Amino acid sequence: MDLTAPLKTEYRDLWKSCEVRPSHLAEVDALVDRIVAHRKRYAAAGKPHGVPWHVVGIIHMLEGSGNFATHLHNGDPLTAQTVHEPKGRPVHGHPPFTWEQSAEDALVLDGLAAQTDWSIPGTLFAFERFNGFGYRPKGIHSPYLWSFSNHYAKGKFIRDRVFSATAVSAQCGAAVLLSRMVARKLTTVKGAPTPVPVPVDDGGILEKGAKGPAVTKVKTLLKKWFDANSPGEWATLAIAPNDVFGESLRKAVRIFQARVGIEIDGQVGTDTMDALKAKPSPLSHASVPELAFPAGLKVGVAQDAVHLLQGWLTLHGFAVVVDGKFLPATQKALQKFQVSRGLPPTGVLDRATWAQLVQPMNAALTPIHGVTPLGGLFVAYAHQHARQKPREVGGENRGPWVRLYTGNEGKDMLWCAGFATFVLKQACSSLGVPMPVRQTLLCDEMATSAGSRFVKGGTTAAIKKLRPGSFFLRRAGPGEGHKYSHCGIIARPEADTMDTIEGNTNDDGSSNGIEVLERTRGYSGMDFIVL
Repeated sequence: MDLTAPLKTEYRDLWKSCEVRPSHLAEVDALVDRIVAHRKRYAAAGKPHGVPWHVVGIIHMLEGSGNFATHLHNGDPLTAQTVHEPKGRPVHGHPPFTWEQSAEDALVLDGLAAQTDWSIPGTLFAFERFNGFGYRPKGIHSPYLWSFSNHYAKGKFIRDRVFSATAVSAQCGAAVLLSRMVARKLTTVKGAPTPVPVPVDDGGILEKGAKGPAVTKVKTLLKKWFDANSPGEWATLAIAPNDVFGESLRKAVRIFQARVGIEIDGQVGTDTMDALKAKPSPLSHASVPELAFPAGLKVGVAQDAVHLLQGWLTLHGFAVVVDGKFLPATQKALQKFQVSRGLPPTGVLDRATWAQLVQPMNAALTPIHGVTPLGGLFVAYAHQHARQKPREVGGENRGPWVRLYTGNEGKDMLWCAGFATFVLKQACSSLGVPMPVRQTLLCDEMATSAGSRFVKGGTTAAIKKLRPGSFFLRRAGPGEGHKYSHCGIIARPEADTMDTIEGNTNDDGSSNGIEVLERTRGYSGMDFIVL
C-alpha cells in the first residue's frame, strides 16, 4: 500500500479532529511521560537512520510496553531471537541481544530506516504499515493508531487473522500518543498543528481513568452487590474510597460482568449499570449455609464448621482430612491457601480468606441478567455451575456442593436430580416464574411432576421436541427398584446426540459419580421432560 494523496488527506483530517477520550486522558499522559523519560535512548537509536525519537519511543511502548529487555519488533524477550512475527530476528549476532541491536534490526526490517517523510501523514502511515493495514477492509480506523480517541470505538484482531467486531482494544493508539505529545509541546512534527479539541461522546461509558461523582456511584453500587452476593470479597479487591476509576475498580467490574453474564470489558456502560441496579435474585446467598462465615475457628477447635473449612480447602487443592478437627495440618493447609491468594499467611480464618474460599459457589449462584426464555437461562446457569467444577469432598455424596443441591449429605444422598432441579429453581427465581417441575432429589418424582411436559423416548419425533433446557431421564435396569437411575440437563440437542450438564456423575457417565460434568450422550434408553 502506498501513501497516496487521498490517504494523506485522510491522515491529516483524522489528526486535526483527534481528541483523547477524557476517561483515558490520565492513562495516556502516564504513557507519554514514560516515553519522554527515555528520549535520549530513543533518539540515539533513531539518529543513524533519521527516524524521529518519538516514533521509536511510541513503537517501543506499543510493542514492548517500554521494556528495554524486549525486542522492538514485537516485545519478545531479548534473551533469544524473536519467536512471534516477525520470527527469527535479528538474523545476525547471538543472543542475548542488546536493545539497541534489536532496534537497529527492526527499524531496517520494517522500512523505517529508509523513510524520509516524517510529516503527519508520513508518520501515521509508518505506524499503520508497522502494524498492518488489516483493519481497513473491516471499515474501522486501526486501533493501533486511534484507540483511546474519538476515532475508535470497537473491533479488534484478537489473534493472528481472527477479528472480533465487539472486542475493544485496551492499548492506547500510536497517533493518540503522538497527538498528546504535540499538544503538550513535548515534541514537534513537520507541518503539524496542535490538534483541535472536539466534543467527545463516550456514550455514558465509564472506564479506567475516569473521575468524578459517577465513579463514586459505581463503587457504591458495586460494593453493595459484592456485599450481598459475595460477603467479604470487596475488602480483598483493594478499591480506593475515592472518585477515581483505577485498575482495581476495572478488575472488580470485570469480575462482576463475568458473574452476571454480560460482556466482559471492564467498562461501565448501560448494560453494566442496569445489572448493578437490578433487584437481587430471590435465591439469596445469605440463606446458603455453605457460604456463611464460621467465626471463631482456630487451632484446637472441633466442630461442624471445621468440616466446612476443610472441605473448601480440599476443593481448592489443599487437601486435608475432613474430620472436623482444627489441628496443625488444617492450619498449614490454610496458610498455603492464603499464600496462593496473596493473603497474609496467618493460618487464621478471617473474612477475606473465607471470601476467597467460597468464591466458586458465590460465582455459581450469581444472578444472570438479560437471558430469556427460561430454557436458555436454565442452561446458562447450568454452565455457570459447571465452570466452578462442583464435586464431592469428605466422603461419598458429601461436601459443600452436595449440601447446596440437596440440603443434606451422606452415602445414600444421590444428587443428580437435586443438582438439576436446584439450577432450574435458580433460573425460575430469576425470571419470577413457577417451577415447571418439582424440586426434588428423585428422578422418578421429576417425571411424575412434569405432567404433559414428559415425553417418552425412543422415537425421532420425541427427539425433535427437545429444546435447550430440557431434561433427560435414564431408564433404570431390572431390579433397581425405581424407574429412572439418572437424570441431567440437555444443553444442546442434536439429531443423534445431546450435549448435557449433569451432577453426581463421572467420566464413565455413572449415576453415582462425584462431580458435575458437561458430557455428550446418545438417546438410547432415555425419556425426557421438555421445557
